[in-house]
Amino acid sequence: MAGGAAGRKRRDAVRHKDRVTSVVGGTPPAWFSYPRAGALRQHRAPRGGVGNRLAAPLRTGRSRPPGSALLRPAALPRTRPGWYTGPVSDTPPADPALARRLAGHVEALAGTIGERGIFRPDAYDAARDYIRRELIDAAGPGVPVQVQGFASGGRTVANLEVVRLGTDPALPCLVVGAHYDTVRGTPGADDNATGVAALIELVRTLSAGTHARTVRLVAFANEEAPFFDGPEHGSLVYARSLKAAGERVNLMLSLEMLGYFTQTPGSQHYPPLLAPFYPDRGNFIGLVSNLGSRARLLELAAAFKAASDFPVEHLASPEWVPGVSLSDHHSFWREGYRAVMVTDTAFYRNPHYHTATDAPETIDVAGLAAVTAGLAGALARLAAG
Repeated sequence: MAGGAAGRKRRDAVRHKDRVTSVVGGTPPAWFSYPRAGALRQHRAPRGGVGNRLAAPLRTGRSRPPGSALLRPAALPRTRPGWYTGPVSDTPPADPALARRLAGHVEALAGTIGERGIFRPDAYDAARDYIRRELIDAAGPGVPVQVQGFASGGRTVANLEVVRLGTDPALPCLVVGAHYDTVRGTPGADDNATGVAALIELVRTLSAGTHARTVRLVAFANEEAPFFDGPEHGSLVYARSLKAAGERVNLMLSLEMLGYFTQTPGSQHYPPLLAPFYPDRGNFIGLVSNLGSRARLLELAAAFKAASDFPVEHLASPEWVPGVSLSDHHSFWREGYRAVMVTDTAFYRNPHYHTATDAPETIDVAGLAAVTAGLAGALARLAAG
C-alpha cells in the first residue's frame, strides 16, 4: 500500500518516519491524520512459519448491525463493544489446498525474494518472473500472460495480465489488480504478497467462457513510492491504456493487504469519527470506495456476503479521508472508472506495515484463504452480468 507520492495536482502525500498525512481531492479538516506508528497496539507475531497459520482461521460466523456500510449515524448504535467476538478457531481452513498454495506464494515473494522494487532490480525481476510462471500455471494451457512493459528508472518494468474472456463482449469488463513491489526495507508479506497470492488463485478459479463479463486480472508494478500516482505508476499506465482503447470497466478491485487479522479488542483503528460505526477488532476484511463508486461497492459487498461468511465491512467516503485512496484503485478513479479497494486496513491494524517485520510468519493464511474464496465467489456473481 502506497504511503507517499510526488507532486500531483489532486494529491499531496508526505511520509515521515512514524507519521503519514494524506490529502486527496481537496483539503481535509485539520483533525484528519494517520495514527502515529507508536500509537498502534503492538501484536506479537505468531510463532512458527506460515504453515503454522493454516490451523488458525478466524471465526466463521458473522454478526453485524444493519446499515454499517455508510456513515448514517441515525441508523447506527453510538457505541460498539466489538461485534465479532468469537475466539480464533483451531479448525483447519475450509480449503487446505488453497491455503497451501497461498502460503507458498507469500513465502516465495516475501521469504525467498524479499524486498522487491526498482531499488533492488534483481529481486524485482525475480518477483516478476515468479508471478508470470504462476499465472501461466493458474491460467492453464493456451491462455497467454500479457506483458505490458514500460520505462521506469532507466529500465523496463512490467504489468502482467491474464484475460478471462466472457461470453458477452458488449458488457463492461471487470478488472482485478494487485501490486507486487515493496517499499525499501521490507519483505512485504502483507503488503502486498498476500494480494498477489490471491490474484494468482483467482486466475485459477475463473474459467473462460463460463461467465458473461470478461475479467482482466493484473499484477501491477510500481505502486509504492516514489512512483505512486505519477506517470510511472503501473496501475495508472494500465488504466490509461484501457481508456485509450475505449475499454469499458464495470468495476476495478484493488487487492491491497489481505492477510493480517486479530481478535484482540482495540486492535482496529480508524480515521477520526469512523470508530463508533465499525468493529474495534481487526478480524474483518474491508471494502472501501469513493462516493462515485458507492453503488458498485454495495454490489460487491452483497456478492461477497452471498459467497462467504467471513466478516466484511464496507465504506464509501470522500477521497480525502486518510487511507481511502492509497492503492491502485486510485489510478482507476483518475481515469473515470469505478473502483474499490479490498483490504485488511493496513496501518490501521497491522503493526508490521512498511517495516522489516512484515514477514510471512505474521500472515494468517487461513484468513487469507477465506477472503480469497469469498472474492472468488463474489467475482463469479459479478461476472455473471
